[in-house]
Amino acid sequence: MQIEQNKKKKLIVIFIFITTFFILILNPYSVRVLISPDRNIGYGLFYSLLLITSLLIMLLFFYILNLKLLKKGKMQFPNFIINFTTFFYTIFILLLATEILFRYVIKPHEPVELYTKNDYFGMMWHKPNLNVRLITEEFDVNFRTNNIGLRDDRELTAKCENEIRIMNLGDSCVQAAQIDLKETMTYKLEENLNSHDSSKKYRVFNVGTSGCNPSYQRKFLEKNIKKFDLDYLLLFLYIGNDIITTLDIKPLINPPSDIQIMYTSSMLSLTKISKLFKFFYLRLNTEPEWGGPRGPRGRPCQPFDAEPLEKTANLFLKEYNNYIKNAYLRVFDEISRINNICKINNIDFTVFIIPTKEQVEPKKFEETINFLHVDKNSLDMEKPQRLISEFLNDNQIKYIDLLDTLTIASKIKDTYFDFDPHWNAYGNEVVSEEVTKYLIRTLHLPVTWAE
Repeated sequence: MQIEQNKKKKLIVIFIFITTFFILILNPYSVRVLISPDRNIGYGLFYSLLLITSLLIMLLFFYILNLKLLKKGKMQFPNFIINFTTFFYTIFILLLATEILFRYVIKPHEPVELYTKNDYFGMMWHKPNLNVRLITEEFDVNFRTNNIGLRDDRELTAKCENEIRIMNLGDSCVQAAQIDLKETMTYKLEENLNSHDSSKKYRVFNVGTSGCNPSYQRKFLEKNIKKFDLDYLLLFLYIGNDIITTLDIKPLINPPSDIQIMYTSSMLSLTKISKLFKFFYLRLNTEPEWGGPRGPRGRPCQPFDAEPLEKTANLFLKEYNNYIKNAYLRVFDEISRINNICKINNIDFTVFIIPTKEQVEPKKFEETINFLHVDKNSLDMEKPQRLISEFLNDNQIKYIDLLDTLTIASKIKDTYFDFDPHWNAYGNEVVSEEVTKYLIRTLHLPVTWAE
């Protein structure tokens, strides 16, 4: 009996040293989050470490209590503590070993990371020099970026004497990650212009990335417009999610608590640290596409105005709620600021309005309203175009509405993917030809090719 007690005491002393060691390592981070006045999302990792430190301190308390109980000759409770501790550290060692396997031996299937804090642009953008494979049931492409993170196979160089520089600025529609580089609207536009006018050299930059709304685009221009020495800026405004998204709506309807913010930021921080955690976390939190048995084929973008937390689709009501109206005002303000940036830098500015698949394809529209049980009479599917056009006309900003162009083209062949909400290769070709015609008219070039 005495020998068994001595073994337990030695084990507990070892556990106390190990636990104290971890507490001392984590304590500076825990103290930092406790004394810091800044409780923003950037401290997600520190919140996680604070939680771990608290658990270790509780464990240390049990060890000390265990030693006291052993001295009094009480055996049952100490057995539980030793068994629990042995289990705890066994699991820890197993997780650590699995993490090493995930990180250095096996390559778990996880989403390709395209974005980083881009040093050249000074903000989140594509990683430079990417060459990764993107695969879904609808496409299989190699996604490449150049040395500064643009979707291009050439580096950014100094402007030539006879060079005309054009920037296509937009979100994932301009990015066109779903198709090969040479099939993108930007690549084809440059090819069209150079084949039409050999007296000049046209360079068109693809400055599009997923989730890049007008606010982020304006910030990008403020930081980086001087680097491109532009003649023309073409802003592609996708009404599907450039006006407002579900992520914009949820905080307005159901503001997150401090605990929810701490939890979310902690989980995101842990996904950056642990490959094992990321593997399981992404699978538990990834929602299936809005297709197949769940509803119409395709992925939702803009919140349905009537019930933003219940239904999401590219549908537009005759009467908007206030948060939708305010979203348009914010976008209009950003466009005005982008227009002013162009004026200051002597850049010709034009807005291209991109319609949604529901506006272009009647079959997709019918599938959506039938699935959501929406009264067709409550909708005004061209309202976004009218609101945006009125603002642009009032402010004397040039624009092209691509709704008719894509609708006519879609009668011949689909311009959008079936599941994915972006243009397919044919859609990119159609838009490139429309933009080419516009620029030829603007540049006063012969229009025989374009017509």
